[in-house]
Amino acid sequence: MTPKRHGTDALRWIRSQILPIADAHDHPVRNWMAKRNLWRPELPLPPSIRWIPADAPVFRGSHSGIGAIAFPLAPVEAWRASYPDTPSPSAVQLVCIDADGERADYENSQGNRVDKPKFGNARMSVWTIGDVRGESVSVCEGAADALALAAREPDPVIATLTTPRPPTAWQVALSMFSSVTIWPDMDTEDEQGRRPGLDAVVALAQARKLAGRFIEVMGVDVDKDAADAAITTPFGDIDMDELNRFAEDLQSEGTETFEAMRYASTLLK
Repeated sequence: MTPKRHGTDALRWIRSQILPIADAHDHPVRNWMAKRNLWRPELPLPPSIRWIPADAPVFRGSHSGIGAIAFPLAPVEAWRASYPDTPSPSAVQLVCIDADGERADYENSQGNRVDKPKFGNARMSVWTIGDVRGESVSVCEGAADALALAAREPDPVIATLTTPRPPTAWQVALSMFSSVTIWPDMDTEDEQGRRPGLDAVVALAQARKLAGRFIEVMGVDVDKDAADAAITTPFGDIDMDELNRFAEDLQSEGTETFEAMRYASTLLK
């Protein structure tokens, strides 16, 4: 039986099992994205995404699929300081999938079947897509939401991966941005009339406005969040020659290769 690990030990243990992704068109990560219309197949994968195969020790021989996508989490300022490289993570979230990109799970050390476990200290830590060193950023909850937004909107994206609590702490974390657009989960009300994701965003928006900072709150027209909406919003065709020319122009101005491709594709859609 694998010993139970906590905090730094758990993070160190899981990091030793994480591998780079061989970006093939039929990789399970690509299949997971394609089933949900999360990411353009023409674009390279976000460079910080990693992979853990199902036979890794963390899964204890109980993984129901082929492996897990690994999303590194770190404070916003760490992503800004290390760009375009990935910062040393303070936590990692896994998303377990099968070969076809469908949901999978495994039995953790407590004997529970889980599909999206976190390792390390995820408080105030985020995953990002794009160049977050600028003045404008979109913020959402969840890696799938971040992918759906970053493939469709030009702003770089910050994914909290948890409901922002307390909102005032996130106001400080986002204070370096002059413009913030938040895409909350449109939760249904619970028995007490609460909508955790939306309530947290409203509180954050109020705190930011009181501080004299610009903030915009956006919602999706269908379902709960950006990832749900993406399922019914397929990508249109894109002229790859035009995309490559546009991206090359951006690179000549100093834009990193991945961000040049991503940004260009959102304007040429």
